[in-house]
Amino acid sequence: MLDEIMNNKVEKVIVTYKDRLSRVGFELFKYLFQKFRTEIFVISEIGDPKLDSEEVFEEIVSLLHCYSRKMYSKRRNHSIEVGYEGSED
Repeated sequence: MLDEIMNNKVEKVIVTYKDRLSRVGFELFKYLFQKFRTEIFVISEIGDPKLDSEEVFEEIVSLLHCYSRKMYSKRRNHSIEVGYEGSED
């Protein structure tokens, strides 16, 4: 998609929520798309202006969720490895 945008082949990108395009760094994508004359429409934001504090809060919650999933996944994989190593006796 980025190649097509950078070749000026895309006029609009429509997403339901910001995090469908990027979990973090949405503003960077928005900036890049503007440079190549591509508009981004976020359906969830149409008719729903948010305060900056609400947007920051949602971004923090999203990041916490992402990192907690990684942490629990690592913990689970580690306990599986430890359990597997212990069963070799």
